Amino acid sequence: MARKKRQEEGGSLDSLLDTMTNVVGILVIVLIVTQLNVAEALKRIQSNLPQVTQEDVDQMKMVVDENRKSMAKLETTWTEVEPEKDVEKKQLDQLILEIEEKTVNNKEVVDKTSDLDDLKKKIKELQVKVDLEVADVTKADEELQTLKAMMDETPDREVLAPKIVHLPDPRPAPEGAEPRYVLCKGNKAYVVGDVYEHLFKVRDFIEDNFDKLVYRGPGMGSYTYTIPSIKKNDRGGADPVRDREERAFQKFRYDAKKLQDFFEKGKYGGNDLWYQVSRANPDSDYAVLKIACKPEGGQGVAAFKQRNSPLDLALKKVQGERNYVMFFVAPDSFDAYLEARQMAEFYNLPAGWQPWTTEEFTPSTRVPRETTTIELDDVPVAGYEAIARVVTPIVEQNRTEADNKLKTVTDPEAKPLAQAWVQKFASYESAVVSAPKVAASIRGTHQVLMNPNAPYLPHIRVFKPEGAIPTKKPAPAPPKPDTPKKEPVKPKRDTLD
Repeated sequence: MARKKRQEEGGSLDSLLDTMTNVVGILVIVLIVTQLNVAEALKRIQSNLPQVTQEDVDQMKMVVDENRKSMAKLETTWTEVEPEKDVEKKQLDQLILEIEEKTVNNKEVVDKTSDLDDLKKKIKELQVKVDLEVADVTKADEELQTLKAMMDETPDREVLAPKIVHLPDPRPAPEGAEPRYVLCKGNKAYVVGDVYEHLFKVRDFIEDNFDKLVYRGPGMGSYTYTIPSIKKNDRGGADPVRDREERAFQKFRYDAKKLQDFFEKGKYGGNDLWYQVSRANPDSDYAVLKIACKPEGGQGVAAFKQRNSPLDLALKKVQGERNYVMFFVAPDSFDAYLEARQMAEFYNLPAGWQPWTTEEFTPSTRVPRETTTIELDDVPVAGYEAIARVVTPIVEQNRTEADNKLKTVTDPEAKPLAQAWVQKFASYESAVVSAPKVAASIRGTHQVLMNPNAPYLPHIRVFKPEGAIPTKKPAPAPPKPDTPKKEPVKPKRDTLD
C-alpha cells in the first residue's frame, strides 16, 4: 500500500511541472509579442512623423533603454521566480503596467512633436499681424506729428466783430409783380433774373437736340404727349378751357437719362450759371430745371458795384418792369448781399431775401403764367417720322401683350380696370402715327397753355412706363380722419424786407 502512495505523489508533481512550464512559456510569448508590437508601433509612428530634434531622439533612446532593461529584468525574474502561481501573476501584472505607462509617455512625446509645425505656423501669423499693427501705429504717429506741426505753424484765427444790419420793415410784394432773382454765393453775385427766360432757353436747347435726346426704347407707356392750343376770344384775351382749338399738337417724349447726361458737364448756362435737368421725381413725367453757380463765374463786390455791371444792368431792367428783386443768400455771402442790397435801395426797388443752403437753385415764381407762344416751324418733321417708324412696332407689340394678358384676368372686379388699361394702347398707337402728320400740317407760331409752370420745363415731357396690367382689384385707400373744411388757399406772395 505504501508503494502505491509514492506513485500517486510522483504523478502529481509532473502535472504541476507541466502547468508551470506552460505558464512560463505563455508569459514569455506574451512578453515577446508585446515587445514586437511596441517596436512595430514605434516604427510606424516614426515613419509618419516629421523629423524630430536631437533632444527628442535622446529621449526616445532612453525609453528604449529602459524597455530593454525591463526585459532583462523580466528574464532574470522569471529564471529566479518561485514556483508559486500567485507570485508569478503579480509580477506579470506589474510588468504589463510598466509597459503601458511607458507607451503612454511615448505617445505624448509623439503628439508634442506633431504639434510643433502648427505652433510654428501660428507664431508666424501672429508675427505678421504684430508687424502690420506696428506699421499702422507708426503711420498714425507720423500723421499726428505732421498735424501738430501744421497746427503750430497755423496762426490764430481772427475773430471778427459782429456786423449789425438794419433791414427795412417787412411788407408784401406788389400785387402782380414778378420776382427777379439774384444769387449770392462765394461772396459773389450771380444774376438769374426772370426764371422764364431760363426755362424757355433750356426748352429750346432740348428741342434743337431732338434726335439726341428723344426716347426710342421699349416700354409700356405713352411715347407722345399733348400740347393743347388756344385761340383768342372776342375780348382779345384767351380762355384755356372754352377757347381751345379742336386739334391739339402731339410731341414725342424725351429720355430722362439722356437729358440729365446732356446737361451734367455745365455745357449750357453761360459763364456764370450751370443748367441741370432731371426727372422731377420717380413717378413724374415732368422735367425740372435747377441752376448751379459756377465757381469761376459771378462778380465780386468790387466788380458788381461798377457802373453797367451785370448786376447794375439787371437792377435797372427790374426798375423799368416795376417788378421786385429776390436775393438768395448763402451763409458765406452776407457781405456781398448787403452791398447788392444797397444798390437795389439806390434804385428804389422792392427787395427781399431768404437763406440759401443748397448747391442748386430751383427756379420758381409766385405769379404763374397761363399761356405762352410756341414756334412749330422748328419741329423736326423728318425726325418725328423716323421715331414713328421705330416706335409703332413697339406699341403694337405692347398692345398685343396687353390683350393676351387681359384674357387671363379672372377677377370680375378687376376686369373693367384691365379693359380700360388695355384701351389706352389704342390711343397710344394712334398718337404715335398721327404725330408726324400733325407736325407737318400745323406750322407757324401758336399760343398754347403754359403747362407746367416753373420749375418744370414747359412743353417737355419724359417717358414714364405705365407698369403692369391690373389683375386684381386695388386695395381701398385707408380712410382719412375727419378734418374741418378748409378755405381755398390763395397763392403766397413774397415778403419783402
